[in-house]
Amino acid sequence: MTIKELCTKYGISLEELGDVGEISDGYHTFNSLYQQRCILFAALCNTFKDLSWKSRKHSDGEECFGGGWFIVGIDTQKGSYTYHYENEFWDLFKCQELEVAKEWDGHTDKDVERLLSLKKSEYEYYWIPVTERLPKKPKYDWVLVKTEFVPEGGSGVPHVAELRNGIWYCDCCDGPMEDTLGLRVVAWFDMQLIKDAELKPEFLNKKLHIPNVPIKYRKKPVIIEAVRWDGKNHREMWNFLTGKTDDYISSSGDNFYIDHEKVNGGLIIKTLEGEHIASVGDYIIKGIKDEFYPCKPDIFEQTYEEV
Repeated sequence: MTIKELCTKYGISLEELGDVGEISDGYHTFNSLYQQRCILFAALCNTFKDLSWKSRKHSDGEECFGGGWFIVGIDTQKGSYTYHYENEFWDLFKCQELEVAKEWDGHTDKDVERLLSLKKSEYEYYWIPVTERLPKKPKYDWVLVKTEFVPEGGSGVPHVAELRNGIWYCDCCDGPMEDTLGLRVVAWFDMQLIKDAELKPEFLNKKLHIPNVPIKYRKKPVIIEAVRWDGKNHREMWNFLTGKTDDYISSSGDNFYIDHEKVNGGLIIKTLEGEHIASVGDYIIKGIKDEFYPCKPDIFEQTYEEV
């Protein structure tokens, strides 16, 4: 039931109610709840800056409610969730500013539970806001940093940077980051916390992914079969590619065909990714899924050895 319907039911005029925003349930007024919701959503958006955005225009390019308002949203795993606020609250939301808002996906207030799907990744604990603590030498030298554009405030590209006398310098230019790149450092990655955590039993056997730092991998030991194509070993290659040893050979099969106009030797292999030309001297490999593909001899010799 709306307030208007309630007034009609009990014969109360809207003028008698006064400021509707000051109506209270005995504990909170509408205005108070509205402000609290605004502050809480701002805190959520500022925590998940990379997922949040704001705009003074809807997706159709029209100003929100004709002007004086903006829309702010956060993209969750289950979809976006948005609110509208008056422009006086604009600066509360430290997130990316868009020219126009993202298209509405049909969500309603019943979809507020989408916000429960927001989870900070395991490495967020190690990002330290510059307002909380700064890296100090000699314990810290160059560190990975998060940035935002000046003065717009949108998220910038992470950099490796160093703090010198209270000013941030990155590894790709000589001058201060704000002056040369227009980027302000907002947080830095504390590797020492990881090293300290590694000494704790609960950290053992736990692998932590550090953003923007490549992860090293070791190729699993796999035994493969291969035949080197010399342009003349047609029977050997036919037997290998077809698995047949007593048939007459032909110029094509399920996973290959011969076309001398395309390449010297004429062997074309049908791989899982499409057709690949096999040059004379290439190795033809049979993979773990019984697929075939050509491999250049230098790569083959660096990767495989005979068992």
